[in-house]
Amino acid sequence: MKSRLTIDIKLDETAQGVKLFKTIKKIVLNKAELFKLAVFAWEMPKKLKESEYIYLQSKVPAMESFLNDHVSFTDGAIINEAYGDRVKKQVSEYIGIAVGLKYSIKLLKVNPNKFSKIGTPIKGKYLDYSVIVNSKIYDIETKGTVSKNFTSMKDDVLSKKESSKGKKTFLKYGTIALLSDEKHSRKATCIIVDDPPTNETTDEDNSLEIQLRNYATLLSFILDTKYYNRFIRPVLKKEQRKIRISKTKFFGRYAFKGKYFLGECFDYRLIRVDFDNDPIASYSSFQTATEKIGNTKIFIGLEEDLIETINKRNFDELKQYSRKPIYIEEKNLTQYLSEDGVLIVKSTNHSDQQIEDIFPEDVVKERFNLGNSFERKKRHKCGAPCRSKQIEGKPCERLTYRKHCYWHR
Repeated sequence: MKSRLTIDIKLDETAQGVKLFKTIKKIVLNKAELFKLAVFAWEMPKKLKESEYIYLQSKVPAMESFLNDHVSFTDGAIINEAYGDRVKKQVSEYIGIAVGLKYSIKLLKVNPNKFSKIGTPIKGKYLDYSVIVNSKIYDIETKGTVSKNFTSMKDDVLSKKESSKGKKTFLKYGTIALLSDEKHSRKATCIIVDDPPTNETTDEDNSLEIQLRNYATLLSFILDTKYYNRFIRPVLKKEQRKIRISKTKFFGRYAFKGKYFLGECFDYRLIRVDFDNDPIASYSSFQTATEKIGNTKIFIGLEEDLIETINKRNFDELKQYSRKPIYIEEKNLTQYLSEDGVLIVKSTNHSDQQIEDIFPEDVVKERFNLGNSFERKKRHKCGAPCRSKQIEGKPCERLTYRKHCYWHR
């Protein structure tokens, strides 16, 4: 089964007069990139509760598995293999986001960490994403469909463009990814819908805030909840001098192409629910889960140099930060480095020794058992040696769902 695909770009009649669109004829998308860009659908948490840890351990592999199970690349086609209208629509939405953003990244020659999600308007309808490039605002609507007729999606894009007048946007456009399913088969294509650009420019420069918020979305999954909350608080308050990421509080450190990446590991066996929020069979034992699900581990991390740049408040360097994308695929192993310094590694059947060293089976089993205890609402004593003078060294008796309590992590 293919893991990367070339997608044709076609201009709708509404976009024929825009010279910029004629510069891109094709884009290439890989499965790891599909997952990475689909994450843009997630919101940045303003705060994480301690009890959310088990859920967050599940959410990343659940989405990756969801897309891996429901999306296939064949010779020239993206297949939405989901059954049921609700799931099929959700799969199409995620593919549409990934295809639209990948096209925009290449078209505008911009780093993915510069895109912001447009909030829900009080009045009217806005498009999905926005980015500022060379003092020009671009607003983008991303869609995906298996339907042969995409007129309704085109009309929706145009109505949102009309509704959002008043904003100093240089160019508003829509991308519609045409997908295949069990009923329809067609070449993978991205349709561009647009009205001519304006002469609007802007003095607005919120790129730093956007970058920090984009990294925050990822950090909410790969940095301990306690330290994520310490990072996001000054970001939200725009207190730049207080922004800091605790480098020592990441779960693992992974070496790739002469660089180190700090992040978290995930495992298919830790998925508690499927991505559509419907319960799946809960395996009572780790051995049974391994027999049924197998061994698939994922590492997601940020480049250590990038984290250091943020910690030094070298924000001018952060605005210019970019890496050349790298995609490596071997048997049972994929490694993908994105432009924004995010590394995703997926290993099946113990194929990557680094992940096995960082995330051995006994640790996966420990997290699996913690997840089962969480579902039964069964907490345990922390047990870590206390640091308070009066009780120094005494095993902590605070109850927690985690391996150790808030104070001893």
